[in-house]
Amino acid sequence: MNFVRKQYVHFNCIGLQTDNLKTSEIGSFRWICNTCKSKSTTSGSTRTKLDKIMSELASITKNQTEFVKSLNFYGDKIQELEKKFKNIESFDNRMNDISMEMSALKNENLKLENEFNIMQQNMKSTELDIIGVPEKKNENVAEIVKMVSSKINFPSVESTIHNCNRVHFSKDCQNFFPNLY
Repeated sequence: MNFVRKQYVHFNCIGLQTDNLKTSEIGSFRWICNTCKSKSTTSGSTRTKLDKIMSELASITKNQTEFVKSLNFYGDKIQELEKKFKNIESFDNRMNDISMEMSALKNENLKLENEFNIMQQNMKSTELDIIGVPEKKNENVAEIVKMVSSKINFPSVESTIHNCNRVHFSKDCQNFFPNLY
């Protein structure tokens, strides 16, 4: 059995000229041929798909813009942190320099203290304290030292005397040393 399927089409849709065609034969009803229907459906669904794609693209573009803003924001924060880190490194280097300088100054201070102690010991090694000799007006302290050294049979000190001074003690110190005359 052969089924003949009737199909109605617009002449333009199948490439025929409609100049010689009587429009009265087609009738006054409105219809759309299958070719036009598929074009209309395809173009409608294509339009819908295209609108959907454009909407998604706009959303992606918006998200991309927000992402770029976020990247720029965090990039700026990273640059700020890098600057702070460099400042910390600079501060740390300065602290190391100060620490080394302090160490050098401590060593220099110890050296000077040792030299001062040695100088004091040298001075004390040649110093003679005579206590209990009453003070007289216009006295010659060097002569008193020579006289005291001869009385105690101490070898001659004349050549070793560089300087003689009388040291005055406070009243508290005078009470500590009894008078020896």
